[in-house]
Amino acid sequence: MLSLLDLSTQIRTLICREDVLHRRDLARLSRSCKAWHEAANPVLWSYIRLTNLLRLLPEGAFSRARTSSSVALDALSAEHWAPLLKLSPLVKRLRFNKLSDDSVRSLIADSPPPTTLFPNLITLEFRDAPPKYVYVNERSAREFYRERCMFLEAIIPPHVSISTLDLENVFLDVFVYRSIPLNGNSLTRLRVDETVGSTFYDAYGPIGLRAFIRALSDMRHLLEVVLRLPFDRDPMLLEALSRLPALESLDLRLGCAVVRRGHWTRHAPAYSEGAFPALRRLYLNNGLSFVDAIDIIQCAPVTRRRPLQTLKVVCADADPSSALTTLTEVMRKHCSYEHLEEFTVDDFFVSFDWPLLSQHIAPLTAFSRLTKLYICPLGGTELTDDDCLQMARAWPNLRELDIFMNCEICPKEGIACTLASLAAFAEHCPQIRHINMNFTATNIPYRTTLVDAGDRRADPVEIPLQACVNITNGRDVAEFLVDVFDGMARVNLAYPEDFEDPRSEGATEEFRRRDDEWEEVRSLTLGCREEPSLP
Repeated sequence: MLSLLDLSTQIRTLICREDVLHRRDLARLSRSCKAWHEAANPVLWSYIRLTNLLRLLPEGAFSRARTSSSVALDALSAEHWAPLLKLSPLVKRLRFNKLSDDSVRSLIADSPPPTTLFPNLITLEFRDAPPKYVYVNERSAREFYRERCMFLEAIIPPHVSISTLDLENVFLDVFVYRSIPLNGNSLTRLRVDETVGSTFYDAYGPIGLRAFIRALSDMRHLLEVVLRLPFDRDPMLLEALSRLPALESLDLRLGCAVVRRGHWTRHAPAYSEGAFPALRRLYLNNGLSFVDAIDIIQCAPVTRRRPLQTLKVVCADADPSSALTTLTEVMRKHCSYEHLEEFTVDDFFVSFDWPLLSQHIAPLTAFSRLTKLYICPLGGTELTDDDCLQMARAWPNLRELDIFMNCEICPKEGIACTLASLAAFAEHCPQIRHINMNFTATNIPYRTTLVDAGDRRADPVEIPLQACVNITNGRDVAEFLVDVFDGMARVNLAYPEDFEDPRSEGATEEFRRRDDEWEEVRSLTLGCREEPSLP
């Protein structure tokens, strides 16, 4: 019988991947035998918290460091550092969490390791937000960050080439007080999440933003930037980002969690021709708008179209209908038809008060490689079966479609799309896996197209129903959907929490009838019913 010891080195390495086994399981494997130790130990130590790593220091040295700072502390010798230096080359991702003991930092800063501690470090995650007393005054803040910078230089000297820097609630620390020694030229990915604001930002936030903008000029090799900043819309930030020559992915959120779109400070960004030269993925979240996406897209070089793959705009302020039309027309004019795969427009806080029109969608039909379309929640829709047929023919690779209305509007507004729209996507989009749109089911379309046995679907097609729309006969509808989707349709009843429950005492007889019919469709298509969560 084949045992675990008989497995090849390659198979053992695959089993020990971090996304397969928990860390404690990796630890057990590494202690089981030499063969599994060689496979599991590098993975186990590839990601570690700094505080856990420092526990490898001799207990005596570490316990002396934990005594009062008034006590004279012994220096750390090369022998003390030896256990860390043996394992630290395996570390590729280091998480710097809270190390509150000042004396520990002082001891390490005064007697740093004799050689580079993390020569193969790729990712640094920094989560060590300073204690509140630091922000009492400018003097205490500068003294705190001076000591921490000395400590960090001992642990991670500036010559270590980190490619990914992940910062959370340490924005002022890094860019105002320079508490982390940065080699900006080596960075390819940067994430800054500064969602915890304070009164300290009122005085030092603008200084931090200017310092960050200056630091960006040294990060010429950045490929991906994710920013969550509690600042107003500042044109200098966008202009600095536009000058990064290698930037492929930008994910930007400005302001607090529920901010309305404000005006730019001083003036709108002034982009030069060819700004954002390598941009492929653009995510504009809180505090931004269609207009900001338009300005970024249309500054593409005149000589070539922008190879944009993904666009997502999430606005806190609802944009007018005309702005969406302008956005899609600008995309058709300036973006490559062969690259766009995902288009998302959403509003987390206020539903759009205008309906979706065919002119919003028409420019996007030029992008034949589109795989995902998400536009919601809407104040109605005027799309017809013919519009859906054109969309289905234009996007043969479509996998996900989300076009649905505000649940309060849906029962009141007329819906032009019928089961024929679903049939169009079934026929022309063989990879479709998710269709979320409003349609009526009062008439069963006549279907003449026969599906070849070799083209039958292998995966289910999820059809979530978010409103109790009109339906005549549940069994006929279920049979039609089973037919057009080769038996793989799954109708799920997913009414929102604020939608009137058709089964409540106050529901009308018509609503109850519709719900009964859709319940039969759900049952016959092996779908599920999502019950709203209780408050």
